[in-house]
Amino acid sequence: MSRSRIFTWRSLLIISIVFCLVLLLTITTILAVIRPPRTNTNLLLFPGILYQRLAFYQPRPIMIHVVTIDLNTPGVKALVTPRISTSPDMKIRARTTSEFVNEFDLQLAINANFFSPFYENTPWDFYPKSGDLVNVVGRAIS
Repeated sequence: MSRSRIFTWRSLLIISIVFCLVLLLTITTILAVIRPPRTNTNLLLFPGILYQRLAFYQPRPIMIHVVTIDLNTPGVKALVTPRISTSPDMKIRARTTSEFVNEFDLQLAINANFFSPFYENTPWDFYPKSGDLVNVVGRAIS
């Protein structure tokens, strides 16, 4: 193999590695820049529903998201995921919060309960996926 051919492959490999590193750095920078600002926010989402974002810096940086719901406001009511009527052990079908909003034609949904079984080995190897049967951990009452 000629020396110029080896040099070309090495150059191509180095350029590819540098390109991947620059791309990774660029993506990381863009994701860091587009995050919401660390500021306090009060926003009336709907009549009777107030969203607050609270920024704290001590003892460490943390963002707290609070939704205050006035159940005395006309038209505001709570809804909990209904159980499957054919499931004697009170199982429900797992779904994302967005799927829940769309399925029940809601304005707001909060993922409030834990469920089992649950595992997450990698971003693509996890349980449950949408539609899998799960048990709610704790009380789920509306």
